[in-house]
Amino acid sequence: MSTALAFQRWQSALARRDPEHRHWHLGPVAVEVGKQRSGIGTALLAEACRSIDMTREPAFLETDRKEAAGFFARFGFKVFLQVTANDAPHWLMLRSPN
Repeated sequence: MSTALAFQRWQSALARRDPEHRHWHLGPVAVEVGKQRSGIGTALLAEACRSIDMTREPAFLETDRKEAAGFFARFGFKVFLQVTANDAPHWLMLRSPN
């Protein structure tokens, strides 16, 4: 399967799970492997959460890495559903407005 087709199937499978109400949708975004654990992701997500909080709207994201779900949980995201897309587990997460 081509990369483009795999991406399209993944995107379609997860898009059906987006919340129906108005919300922010974060991602996909990642920090280059060699630069992880340097504070870049924390700084980016903290700033995104500050901006989101000003709108008083919820935020949604999905991740295919269990350890990333723990990272996002530190910012108030909670897993509401685990699904399989492209033969890989994904954690769908919501964050209520602060």
